[in-house]
Amino acid sequence: MNAGVEATGAGEGSTLVAQEVRELVQRSAEAAKLRELISQCTVDAKSEGAGALRNLRRK
Repeated sequence: MNAGVEATGAGEGSTLVAQEVRELVQRSAEAAKLRELISQCTVDAKSEGAGALRNLRRK
């Protein structure tokens, strides 16, 4: 009986680990999307800044 209880507990532990891994994968994917968005915003801001400097030089 003890072995059965331990096996059930191990199964529940595996289920919890699998759920945590799924959540980690989801958070990692969301973080990657956010990182890409931040990177693109940085590139856009750099381009806008360069354009503003060019306009200032022309004046």
